[in-house]
Amino acid sequence: MTIPEDANIDCPHQRVSMGYLKCRAADLTRGKDTTDEVTEEICYKCKAGRIFREVGCNQFWPKNRILAIHSRMGNHYAFEIERIFCNRRKRETSYEYCRTCTLVTSPQTERVYKEALTLFDSSGFRTTKSMLENARKELTVDDNPEGCITSSVSSLESTLKLILDKLAKSYPKKEQLTDLWSSVKAALKLGDEISTPLIQQVMGSLTGGMSGLAGIRNALSDAHGKGEISSDVFESYAELSMNLSASISTFLIRRFKEIKKMQEEQANVGN
Repeated sequence: MTIPEDANIDCPHQRVSMGYLKCRAADLTRGKDTTDEVTEEICYKCKAGRIFREVGCNQFWPKNRILAIHSRMGNHYAFEIERIFCNRRKRETSYEYCRTCTLVTSPQTERVYKEALTLFDSSGFRTTKSMLENARKELTVDDNPEGCITSSVSSLESTLKLILDKLAKSYPKKEQLTDLWSSVKAALKLGDEISTPLIQQVMGSLTGGMSGLAGIRNALSDAHGKGEISSDVFESYAELSMNLSASISTFLIRRFKEIKKMQEEQANVGN
């Protein structure tokens, strides 16, 4: 089989050793002819790898049987996937099932998440980063959307508190999400620097978003415990909470850094 020159054959179970492409999921207990060596063609058509490339999920573990067959015509390989286990659903799965799975986060979520982590770490907002990492783990590994919502909103609360700390501003009497937002909005003069109807509309939407996140946490998260009957929590709501928290925190931290830079420039001019 010939594959396109630019074909994507990435898989989380690949490794390269001594110039050979190898499969971590290969079962080497089935006799002396079994191997963990694979070819580009095998990786290209492997349905486990296609789950990663096409569905965007890495929460699976395949068990592959690869036989190295030696003949006068050269070496070739016989490849078979014996099973694919889903780490999230805790049961066997298939490529066909995974294509319809709703538990996979979108590529956009992954991009927002990774870029947010980089900014949080470089800007000294490590508590924010840690809580967002926990939110993603709750969503993608532990299959706990309630916990994802709790950690997502806590991550945003951490951003608000850290900004007030770094600006030497006191917390509001009620350290709730909406009150913290009001204090940070005033401290960063959000909307004041560009006082146009559209900007004011955006600021109003952010205020509404804060209120909405607080409401989602109260209604759907595990922050306040659970009774015998609880609301159904969908993955989409948890993913929305994580995206909103990461995006709002990113905006606030960037604005905070602009404020600090302006303050430093003004201090240098005064000196």
